[in-house]
Amino acid sequence: DFFETNVQGTLNLLKASEKSKIKKFIFVSSLSAFDTIKHPIINEESLIKPKKYFSEYAESKAKAEELVLEYSKSGFSYIILYPTRVFGIGPLTDANGATKAISLYLKNKLPFVIDGGKQFSSWAFAEDVALGIVNAVNNPVFNERYILGGENKTLSDVYDLADRVSGRKHLRINLKNSIALSLASAIEFQSKLFNKKPLVTREWLGYVMESQKASSEKAVAQLNYQITPIENSLEKTISWLNTL
Repeated sequence: DFFETNVQGTLNLLKASEKSKIKKFIFVSSLSAFDTIKHPIINEESLIKPKKYFSEYAESKAKAEELVLEYSKSGFSYIILYPTRVFGIGPLTDANGATKAISLYLKNKLPFVIDGGKQFSSWAFAEDVALGIVNAVNNPVFNERYILGGENKTLSDVYDLADRVSGRKHLRINLKNSIALSLASAIEFQSKLFNKKPLVTREWLGYVMESQKASSEKAVAQLNYQITPIENSLEKTISWLNTL
């Protein structure tokens, strides 16, 4: 499904764009298509291809991006965008996994943090990312790449803020890395037995356990990208979750 949508779907759009003489192609990629870099803060210049992709989703995004670069040689320009860990108002699906995790935490259904929850991520508010995409369409920049992120916070930081915004503390259980991976394996095995979708997988867990800060300075400077303070965006998200 990932390859059919992300690779073949992008190829279809590229062919149609070429045929219709489209001048500018906006492609939303993913930072998961690149290696976790051991830099204090990553930016567009420090992204490198991994020797092995951590998931089929990541590989499909990378292959689609390669197609965009190849087709751009025929004349049209491109802008490639890399949202970071997006959260906010929207369906609680895997595509909105960060919000789903916050929702489960607030219900004491996902109280686990791994190694103290000290792994950093760039937490991007969905509304900021959406406006960033609009700005990319309307901005006269061409053949550029931009990270659309937010404040760099640990999961523990975000859960602390969620407690503050909601007005109460929630259950939090610390797990060692090895124990978390073993539990994920057990969850996957049980899900296969009962033909159900697993709540977490080892693959997903391995990715989210990576600690990585990201900079959106280039997008702020060139696309007028604006970052909502995370406490404000969390407050808006939690207020919406309370209506469900």
